[in-house]
Amino acid sequence: MDGTRHSALVDTGCSRCVAHVSCCKKWRKENVTILTISGKEQQCEGTGVVCLQLSNGVSTEVKVFVVNTNPLGFPFILGMNGVTALGGVTVSAHRKVRFGVEDISVCAAARASINVNEKDFSATYDTARNTWTAAWKWSGGEEPGILQNRVEAYTVPCEIRAQYEEEVEKWIKDGWLVPHDECKHGPPKGLIPLMAVVQHNKGKVRPVLDFRELNTHIDTFTADSDVCADKLREWRKQGINLSMVDLKKAYLQTHIHESLWPYQTVVYKGCRYCLTRLGFGLNVAPLIMKTVLNSVLSQDLEVKRGTSAYIDDVLVNEEVVTASRVVEHLERYGLVSKAPECVVDGARILGLRVWGEHGKLYWGRDGWDDPIIGDELIILLEDIMDRVGKDDPVRGRWDVTGDVAKVWVDASSLAMGAMIEVDGDIIEDATWLRPNCASHINMAELDAVIKGLNLVLAWHMKRVELMTDSSTVWRWINDGLTGRARLKTKAASEMLIRRRIDIILSLVNECGLALTVTLVPSIGNRADALTRVPQSWLKMLAVGTVVLPSVCAAAAEPTTDKLVTEVHHSRGHPGVKRTLYFAKRVDPAVTKAQVRMVVSSCQVCQSVDPAPVKWRTGNLSVEGIWQRVGMDITHCRGKSYLTLIDCGPSRFTIWRPLRIQTSECIAEQLETVFFERGSPDEILTDNDTAFRSKLFTQFASRWNVHLRYRGAYVPAGNGVVERCHRTVKVIAARKGCSVAEAVYLYNITPLDDWSSNSTPANMLYRYSVRVKGEDMSRRNKEEGADNPYQTGEEDWVKQPGTRCDQRYKQGIVTGVVSDQVTEIDGVPRHIRDIRHRIPPQRTQDIRSNGSDASD
Repeated sequence: MDGTRHSALVDTGCSRCVAHVSCCKKWRKENVTILTISGKEQQCEGTGVVCLQLSNGVSTEVKVFVVNTNPLGFPFILGMNGVTALGGVTVSAHRKVRFGVEDISVCAAARASINVNEKDFSATYDTARNTWTAAWKWSGGEEPGILQNRVEAYTVPCEIRAQYEEEVEKWIKDGWLVPHDECKHGPPKGLIPLMAVVQHNKGKVRPVLDFRELNTHIDTFTADSDVCADKLREWRKQGINLSMVDLKKAYLQTHIHESLWPYQTVVYKGCRYCLTRLGFGLNVAPLIMKTVLNSVLSQDLEVKRGTSAYIDDVLVNEEVVTASRVVEHLERYGLVSKAPECVVDGARILGLRVWGEHGKLYWGRDGWDDPIIGDELIILLEDIMDRVGKDDPVRGRWDVTGDVAKVWVDASSLAMGAMIEVDGDIIEDATWLRPNCASHINMAELDAVIKGLNLVLAWHMKRVELMTDSSTVWRWINDGLTGRARLKTKAASEMLIRRRIDIILSLVNECGLALTVTLVPSIGNRADALTRVPQSWLKMLAVGTVVLPSVCAAAAEPTTDKLVTEVHHSRGHPGVKRTLYFAKRVDPAVTKAQVRMVVSSCQVCQSVDPAPVKWRTGNLSVEGIWQRVGMDITHCRGKSYLTLIDCGPSRFTIWRPLRIQTSECIAEQLETVFFERGSPDEILTDNDTAFRSKLFTQFASRWNVHLRYRGAYVPAGNGVVERCHRTVKVIAARKGCSVAEAVYLYNITPLDDWSSNSTPANMLYRYSVRVKGEDMSRRNKEEGADNPYQTGEEDWVKQPGTRCDQRYKQGIVTGVVSDQVTEIDGVPRHIRDIRHRIPPQRTQDIRSNGSDASD
């Protein structure tokens, strides 16, 4: 070991090697404990790494626990991680120990690897390293390319920055964050922002990563996910001899495949790191953790039978298997857990406190400690805390037995409630707000019955007594169960009522329920409190002040409220002032606050032409040219056009015709524009299905363009391009020109009505765009001023291929192109191929003048 010979004990029942401090040169102090075969916990000095070398030259490094006393009298215990690393161990008949030999009679070899392959991820257990490695699967089976986020971290408050940085430094020290190496890992493909989260109940600050962008590229199949409420029901029926085993930093014990590290990079203090472990916030992380933990537990049938896991928490039934054995089994497969907690002595189970009293288990929760802002809200929440302190529903009897239950149900104009009672104790209750509809109260009562029966079925109860204070519902269900009489109702919703009764009877028949119905008075209905709101709260909403009476009733002054409601409805649902006017004509004692409360809670007024609301307006313009581009699809003269407009100061627009309105065709046209002009930072567009497709999203990601979608059904959210549509279409209609010419005229028209510098084209281009139809004769005349030939002149023109002894062809100058090019008979020719031709009369004059001179 580390170059020195030592005696060692081979212990195939030990999951990890244990070394004395004198045998380990590389170790660090850490607070860890190991469980001995006697069931006692032994405190270790820390953890380290030892290099093991056999006589045949084979060497390997293994992780060890470091202790300050010789374990079992030996300086080193070779556990299963060391046996695995050395290729297995063989014990011959002569008690000779050999490693890595295939011909064996008695062998303690490495455990077989475990492979898990799900729709959205895969996970593998590495026997050599005793670790789990997971890899998620991309949506559609293709990598998304470079992710768009550029935010490195969110602001960390000064008061917690020291704790936050200390925790991040620990991540780096433990190897959870490793420096990004482009030569080894390739270029970074994603940046995950870091942020700090304070855990008040533990007094800790945790670094958390924002995986929202990455999550959009990973599909999650959650059909088999554990539901917290269902798991709690299962655990509460396990008895009282229970223990809780919680994994230590569970997610960070699972490695992520190295090929995915470039998508999990973070920047801390200017340096880029790769997150090598499973991150909290990744959408598939809970499913990976659940699958890994269940796979490990299922390796031992007795452990599997005596445990039930929820993500990283394991409930152990000590009647079947001991918690210490579960801890040892988990560690054998690379999962380190905290010390077990006996539930009877007090433990936290999924955030709830559970403890034992008088041979039973009870439960409750801790108080709330989040800061509250606002005087009125503080008064209201103090009232809530006072009520919760006196009668908190999250408490009571924990352990549940038997299959007999009572279910209390009730409904009001606001909500529906259900409560399950077993042996005189309430084991679960729930409240659901009623939808904004005008359905009759009897239908709401039936809905509450259905929801209550669903809760009972979740507890696998078979003998159920239904408690209701509605005589109509009691009669309907009793008649349906006994078949004594058919359903009698003349309500407008008769068919909906019949359907609900049929659902209740189907639940009873198909689930084998022994259901009885009992009618109780409203004052004795235990579910009544679940559907009521204190009158003081309603007054607070109505007048903006909080009045806390000594006793809060469920609904005060029902006669006055009913009067105001009838007046408000019969007078056509007027506003507060007009409703108050009509109500005072009937009862002068009616107050404005009572009227306001009725009108503000009127669902008809809120659903039919409600009063307008105000919102803060914004501005779609940006300062840079071609930084944000508005995009839309419009139709003109029976054709579809993809329209783009610069939301910067230029307002330059591009219209491209579309053969068909599909994502592929749009991406093709956009790519042509991007190749010509470059891609913008951001595209502002509507929610057309062609813009929302996966193909278009991948196109935008490939060009690193951020897509911003406006609010549905609100054209003003992309008002720049909408105004452009109107302007271009009006130009085309008034001038009778093509759409392309109308776009051209739009781009050369000054925005300030007079300056050429304000035209969209001139703001975008470095040259001045010429206006169609401008007179260019003066410029052409100036360009041909030095040309020796003039229009109408007769000249000699050299023909192609003319030799030195061949005659030039006669021609007439029809135009001057430039100083060097003259147009002969409509064909531009260079002046080097042209010669002046002297007319016959002028030739005769020259000859005669020449004779006189000779004389």
